[in-house]
Amino acid sequence: MQTIKEVEDNYNTEPIDAKIEGNTIIPGKKGTVVNERESYLKMNEFGVFNENFFVFDYIKPDISLSDFKDKIIIGSSKREYVSIIIDDWKYSDYLSDFDYSYLVKDSNNLKIISNVTYINGSIENYKSINNYLKSKKKLSNIVLAENANIHENKDKYIISPSLDLYHSNYYSSVSKIEGGMIIYVHDSVTLSEFKILMDTIKYKKLKLMELTEFITE
Repeated sequence: MQTIKEVEDNYNTEPIDAKIEGNTIIPGKKGTVVNERESYLKMNEFGVFNENFFVFDYIKPDISLSDFKDKIIIGSSKREYVSIIIDDWKYSDYLSDFDYSYLVKDSNNLKIISNVTYINGSIENYKSINNYLKSKKKLSNIVLAENANIHENKDKYIISPSLDLYHSNYYSSVSKIEGGMIIYVHDSVTLSEFKILMDTIKYKKLKLMELTEFITE
């Protein structure tokens, strides 16, 4: 316990407030504080001090996304990551090793993949898609801003991409990618262009993060 008290300040982190501008928001981060008692009990069970056994409590930011779910999320405070949304299955084989979010547009071609987060359907077919995803326990609590007004469940996180990639603007836009962005890859982007996108993310020393985790404080 004495050692825990001596070093715990090195592991505590301050919360970061969400940034709000108009009707948009960039989620912040929860802070962490070492739970001395639970950390001690866990280490005592193994009879050794080990920093990997620290148990943390989380501190909610003063300005938190959970209090402003009516705002539109346009990015993340996780600056070492980006998150992508795709609406074309032609990328799915290439992305098979990643968790990623998928915008469901066509209920006729809908298929369930274990590591995909489905966010919502198009305006024309969202009810049938949502009912299907709900039955498969794959319906998420994320919706695109353009479709937010048609969803019956208001307890959702509303997002708007930081960057929309089309075939027509691809080469002028892909270089603008930076950490904290939500990138929406529209179906006009070719597979070759998509691979360049992934290489660009890697070249900029960024990592992919699934959207649900990306917007979580």
